[in-house]
Amino acid sequence: MKITPNTDRMLVSIPKPEEKIGLLHVPSIARVEPKVVEAIVLEVGSDVKLYKTGQHVLIPTRILGDRLADGTVFVHEKEVFALVEDSKIELLR
Repeated sequence: MKITPNTDRMLVSIPKPEEKIGLLHVPSIARVEPKVVEAIVLEVGSDVKLYKTGQHVLIPTRILGDRLADGTVFVHEKEVFALVEDSKIELLR
């Protein structure tokens, strides 16, 4: 299915955080949630000027509650904090 966001929205994917450290399982209650998270731009709306598909961006974690079933989320262009260059994160699909 192809999804194209409207106007100034972008569809981004948030890679899942690692749940194991070595042989230890880290429960979700013990993890510290960051204020921002790195996401990968999958699609952009027609009015998005600053970002392109495939770029890595920093977005606020407060919008992650609106995730779709596949882990993607729609973000307004104005909600993006920064563009990330030389990222080590890869999208696993």
